[in-house]
Amino acid sequence: MKTDTEETNEIIDVPAVVEEDKLPVATDRIDSETIIHNIEAQDKIIEKLKEYMKHHLEENLDYGTIPGVKKPSLWKSGAEKINFIFNLVPKFKILKAKEYEEEYSYKINCSLVNRNSGRFMGSGLGFCSSRERKYRSSDPIDIANTIIKMAEKRSYIGATLKSTMASFLFTQDLEDGNFKGKDEPKGSTGSPEKSYKKQELNPETFKMLGGKYKDKTLIQCPSWYLEGQIKWVEDGKSDPAKFGYDKTTYIGMFEKALVIKKEKKEAKGGTDYVEEKFNVTPEDIPE
Repeated sequence: MKTDTEETNEIIDVPAVVEEDKLPVATDRIDSETIIHNIEAQDKIIEKLKEYMKHHLEENLDYGTIPGVKKPSLWKSGAEKINFIFNLVPKFKILKAKEYEEEYSYKINCSLVNRNSGRFMGSGLGFCSSRERKYRSSDPIDIANTIIKMAEKRSYIGATLKSTMASFLFTQDLEDGNFKGKDEPKGSTGSPEKSYKKQELNPETFKMLGGKYKDKTLIQCPSWYLEGQIKWVEDGKSDPAKFGYDKTTYIGMFEKALVIKKEKKEAKGGTDYVEEKFNVTPEDIPE
């Protein structure tokens, strides 16, 4: 399914801190007077941004410093503060959406416009996919909202850096590398295979690493879910090797869990609670 929607964030109207007439002139006319004006405006903006960063932006809240990276990384809250003083508001538009069982991904454009005049000041693109390393241990449908919000955040920060000259002081948010950004989902790191303690491949004690049944043992999960996990691995959409497990042994654990669950159901003369109560497909199971 493809989506093409537009969203405008409504923000309380407040006086601008950086007035539009103090910004560099946007014109086709190129002469010495215009160039001098733009240089002076640029120098003043950068100087004020440095001062603002020093007194109003908080490290590890609005931006982060990454070892080996010269510039600090701008985070969403820092971008929001910078856009506030420039009197800019965002408009988001989904350019491309992929929403399938095996993958959710979004490409989003963020345009920044002056709150009062509506003048376009700049834009940025953001993309995020459930196939990114840090999301692979989760079921795509369970993190669809996280994926779209991350794409939106990336486009917003990119637009901020380009529209306000903040790129002189900051780089793009590095949460999507090996650095753990503050806006990542709980339990997530840049390298998910390092996020979990390796477990014994015992179906009665092994706990799911993500998705709808995260932290549940295999025996506690419904049979349809276990069968889906087996197919997911067999189709190459999930790689147990990144968690340190042999693929064949990993699948064998799920198959053993199915056998145990079947024996227990036959002994009780019933079915799994979830399957018995709802009797619907996996995607219909409520959270």
